[in-house]
Amino acid sequence: HKSIVSLDRKRNTIRTKLFQIAPKINGEIQAAKSQVEQVRAMTNQRVALYRQTNIRFRKLLPPYSFRRPPEFPKVNWWPEVSVNGENGASHDR
Repeated sequence: HKSIVSLDRKRNTIRTKLFQIAPKINGEIQAAKSQVEQVRAMTNQRVALYRQTNIRFRKLLPPYSFRRPPEFPKVNWWPEVSVNGENGASHDR
């Protein structure tokens, strides 16, 4: 039928646009994730340095908060764009 052919033609144009845009979106998501991980690693280093210098001058047992790793809020990431019909990427962290 003619309507099926026109729908199929529209679907193919939408699919080609998705294949063009999806890698860019996934690249932005991955860049944001790595940037957050970098900031968290730097924060961990600074917290460790701060604790190290403060414990040295106290000459007492470190407080309980110094024995715990720093806490970070949970980040809700956008799911990555999938071009093969899956919901999200199969390699989520």
